[in-house]
Parts: sequence; structure tokens; C-alpha cells
Amino acid sequence: MTSTATTLNWEQIRTLYILVNEGTIAKTAKILDVHPSTISRRMAELEKNTGVRLVRKKSGMYVPTADGQDVYQKSRMMAEQAAWFERYRENSSAEVSGTVRVTSIESFVISCLLPHVLKLREQYPKLNLEFLSSDLNLSFNKREMDVAIRFSKPSLQNVVIKKLGNIGVALYASAQIDNDWSNYQSQDIDWITYEDDYQFLPEARWIAKNMKKSTPILKASDAGTLLATIKQGIGVGVLHCYTGDKDKDLIRISGKKPITSREAWLLVHADYRSNPKTCRVIEWLMDVFERDKKIIAGIQ
Repeated sequence: MTSTATTLNWEQIRTLYILVNEGTIAKTAKILDVHPSTISRRMAELEKNTGVRLVRKKSGMYVPTADGQDVYQKSRMMAEQAAWFERYRENSSAEVSGTVRVTSIESFVISCLLPHVLKLREQYPKLNLEFLSSDLNLSFNKREMDVAIRFSKPSLQNVVIKKLGNIGVALYASAQIDNDWSNYQSQDIDWITYEDDYQFLPEARWIAKNMKKSTPILKASDAGTLLATIKQGIGVGVLHCYTGDKDKDLIRISGKKPITSREAWLLVHADYRSNPKTCRVIEWLMDVFERDKKIIAGIQ
């Protein structure tokens, strides 16, 4: 009986923790893989057990009350401790099996990692990969990811960081456009760039500095939209070379050298660097970079 009650209490506290992080019952239910009514029931039980109101709605989002903030801070510590014990358990196993969560930007996952997954699976059939195509600052401590590839050097505690190489960026146009691009810098051409939130990127800054027209004809919020727009011949724009050089519908118009580059860094939690399955994935990622380093760096 005691064990059951403890389990229920942890589920209630965990529900509060995720609800405060996500802000909505729907997102919380999706993460916990339960019906939304279960979230409401658990919160009602937790508030009954604590005798205080823990959350309230503000602008459509659930936020903690003053009492709820105290409980939330405790729940955060418990979640991180639970993740630590999970890492410890997995590190003690010599078998290469289970799931490794790898996060990076979507274009890199599609162009550079997916083509090599089958070879990894042949070597380790019990190993599963979960790709999280995201630029968000996901957490190692919360087990939101196991390995990350970032295109700028981060500063994080308890995280092992290793530089993988350089990511080349070049200027591309649709192969359908009949034009002499040898003097593109002096031409009054239509440009496509990233939306304002991404103007800090080196490639976006290069466009702002080099495009002759003061205003681009289109701004995109993601690399997929940018790629599709360029392929349609609507305008020219910058892409990572590993995407642009592989696409037969595109031509690189800025020459053999990349116009700029970004650094690629591999991140893994310090507690996981000796984990068998994580080690194999890290080795695989490093092999991919070494094998395709010229393509990734944009060296023609």
C-alpha cells in the first residue's frame, strides 16, 4: 500500500512539474501520454493533498501560485534526480540497446545523418535513435536529449563539448533560371533571407551586407521554406552547403569557397560519456563528420 501511494504522489508532482513547464494541459498530457482529464485529476488530488492552490491560469497558460512555486522547485529537483538515477542505471549496462535522443537542426538531420542510419542499425540492431529536430535549448538534466549537435559553441555546466568541424554556407539559385551568375554581386536580383528573429546568424548577416536591394522579396522562418522558395526560382538565397550542393535543382552561384561558415559542436552530458549506447552514437556521429567533412564544410 505504501509503495502505491508513493508512486501516485510522484506522478502528481511530476504532472505539476511538466504542467508548469509546458503551460497547458494538452501539452502535458501529450508528454505523459495520458488523457487530458488525467492531468486535471492529478492536479486536483495534489492540491487536495497539499491543502493549497498550486496553479492558476494567466493568459491561457497555467502558472504556479506562490505556494505552487515552492512545490515546483522541489519537483524540479526530484525530476533531475530521477534522470540521474536513470543515467546511472544505463551506464551500468554493457549492452548497446535502447534509445538515444539526438537533437540538431532539421536540415542537418535530413541531409547528413539519415543517410547513415541503416549502417548504424546494422551494427547495433537493438539501438534506436530519436531525432529531435530543434534549435530549442533542451535540457540534458531532464532527459529531453542525450546528445546534441549545435552550430555555435555553448556554455553549459556538466556537459562535455567537442568540436566536430565547420558547416559551410553558400549562395544558391534555381537551376531553372537562365542567367550568368559570374557577376551576381552587381546584379539587381531578388533575394530571400531569414525572418528578423534569425538575423543574428552569420548567413543572414552576410545577406544583409551584400544584397544590392535594400529589401528582400521574402523572409523565411525555417530552412525548409527557404530551400523550397529558392528551388521555385522566386529568388536566390543562402543555404548550408550540405543541402544546396546535393540538390540537383540548385546551383551554387557564389563560387567554390563558402561565403561563410559556422562551427559544429557535439554535446553530451558528463554522466553519459561512458554510457555504452551513447558512446556508440557519438562514435557514429564523429565518423559521419569525418567521412563527409568536405561536403559539410562546403569545399568543392
